[in-house]
Amino acid sequence: MNLTDEEIKQIIRKYERRIITDREKYQKKKDDPEFIKQNRERASEYYYANKDKKLQEYQDNKALYQAKNILRYWKQHNKDLTQIESKHPEKYKILKDRGLL
Repeated sequence: MNLTDEEIKQIIRKYERRIITDREKYQKKKDDPEFIKQNRERASEYYYANKDKKLQEYQDNKALYQAKNILRYWKQHNKDLTQIESKHPEKYKILKDRGLL
C-alpha cells in the first residue's frame, strides 16, 4: 500500500481532528451524573471480572515485585546497592537478570 505525501498528511489531519473532538466530547460529559454512574458500574464489572487474572499476574511476578521493593527501599535510604548481593542473593539475581542493576 503506497500512499503519497498528501494522502499521509490528510490521514494525520483527520486523526488529529478526531482526537480533538473526542477530547471535547469527554470534557463535556465527564461531569454528567449519569455518565459517572455508568463509568463506575463498568469499572466495577471489569474489576470483578478480572480479579483472578490480576491475582495470577501478581503470583507469577511476586519475586520480581519483592526484589523491586527492596531496590526502591535501598535507593530511598541512600544505602550501598552493592550490599544487596550479600544480603539478598536471590533478589539480586532477579534484578540483575532483568537489567535493573
